[in-house]
This record gives sequence, structure tokens and C-alpha cells, in this order.
Amino acid sequence: MGFSLGARVPIERAGDEDTRQFIDFLKEDGFASFRRSEVSVPEMAIAAIKDCLAKSPVLPEDIDTVIFATESFSDSGTTDPIAVRNAFLSGLIGNCGITRATAHACWLNECANLSYALRLAHALVASGGAQNVLAVVADRHDDRSPRLMASGAAVMSDGAAAVLITGSNGAFRLRHVVTQFAPDVFAAERSNDVQRKTQSLMSDLARFAARIEAVTGRPVTGYPLVLTDNLHGMYLDFIREGLGIPPSRPSQPSKADAAHVFSIDGLLGLDALASSGDLPSSPIAILNIISWSFGFIVLEAT
Repeated sequence: MGFSLGARVPIERAGDEDTRQFIDFLKEDGFASFRRSEVSVPEMAIAAIKDCLAKSPVLPEDIDTVIFATESFSDSGTTDPIAVRNAFLSGLIGNCGITRATAHACWLNECANLSYALRLAHALVASGGAQNVLAVVADRHDDRSPRLMASGAAVMSDGAAAVLITGSNGAFRLRHVVTQFAPDVFAAERSNDVQRKTQSLMSDLARFAARIEAVTGRPVTGYPLVLTDNLHGMYLDFIREGLGIPPSRPSQPSKADAAHVFSIDGLLGLDALASSGDLPSSPIAILNIISWSFGFIVLEAT
């Protein structure tokens, strides 16, 4: 794994006097700072890739597929998707030396983009369609809008993460990636129907829990550690109850340091635990979720 994060900024600077009570609400839940980057989304993505490659024995020219995920087309420096594409591909070739890979994009699932990118990477390697797949997720909040989420569940941060999926053993073995789209929740959110959204979300979470058990052979309650997005505990409790996860299981090791970095909170938490030597020996799960799109990633430390 490789990362590129913006500079650390005290959480108080994410709001103003009108939002002070919401910032205090987040501080009481463990938020302490957020990350702000001065560089563009493609630049963060390339920096994360270079960090990942520096830790890997795989040579840049041996990477045959790259999957780039972002939802930050509103980034004030790169609002044009063509500009994002050109800057990213130029960086791959010129700064990373990745010259033989085919490039793919993944951007339809907002803060669950990580799960969808990893699912594609995992499927390519498992099927023999590729040997070395690099999945990179990069996002940058547009500072023309508030960093405090409208729901008050978190403060948005800027950052990127790159993960190399290969057929050989690395620091972690990717076992499963389970994803699910919730169309009724999506439609209710578009029409601002809060009651319908809540009801649909609970039923879709129950369906997702059943899908996780069917695919992985283990119920959600069977995972001793579930790394989650860095959201306020009140919002997370709603998700946890819908999935049937015990209160003691969700973990957010990167929340105080990084706030909510779109879809990569779980990877940041995984890296923090690995660095401190606190990883459990049993399978590790990452819950990657927004209201209408869900991801559940299962890994093992090797």
C-alpha cells in the first residue's frame, strides 16, 4: 500500500461560528484534525503510486493494469474530466515508469469507490486476466464548499491510496470483496424522501449482511475487527445495527488524525494498525459504505 495525504489541519478550522456546535460534536467523538492538500487529484494519485511501488518488489514495467478511482471532478484545479485523465496518464508514464499497463476508471460509487476498484482488481488477478494490478483512489474536497458533511457525520479530507494486487503474497492477502448497490435508497435520496430512504437502507443493509455471509462463508458477526469509514459514532451505529455488527467490533484508528478521506479510511486504519503491530491474526474486514452503495473487503495478514 502507498499513501499521499494532505497537510494536517486542526478540526476547528473546518467550520466557522455557525457550525461550531457541529465541530464540537465531532471533537467529542474523537475527531481532532483533517487533511488539506494543495495539489491536484492526479498529483496525489501519482504520489500514492510512487509510495506503493517503493515498498514493493514488483517493477513498474511489470504492472499490466491500473484502475483509477475518484469522485473529485469538482476539484477546483481539475474540473474537466479530460484534464484529470490526461494528467493522470502523463504521471503514470513520466513519473512512475508504468508504460505497459492498460488503464481503467472507476468513479460511480462515491465513498465506496475503493471497494469497487479492489473488486475489479481482485477479479482480474483471480481470473488470470492480469498478473499485477494497481488500484489507486484519490480525492480532494472542493474548498468552495464546506468540508463539514451536510449530515454532520464527518469532516472531509484530501488524500490518495494505492494498492498493488498480485498473484503472489504481499503484506496482506485479499480474500473477498463484496459489493452491493441500493437503488431504492439512491432514488429516495435524490427525491429527498427521508422516511423512504431510512426504511430502504435498513432492509438493504440486512440484505447486504446476508450477501456477505453467502460470499465469504462467515457472518458479519464472525469478524473480530471491522475497520469502518471515519464517521460520527451516531451515524455509524445506524449502519452497524442494520448489519448486525456488535458495538465492540467497528474500529476507526485513523479518525483523529485524518477525519473522513472519502473511501480510503479503512486502508489508513489498516496501515496504522500494521505500523503499531496491533493487527489481529484472524481475517480483517473493511466496511466501505455510503447510503446507497456498500463494500465489504476481507483480508488476511501474511
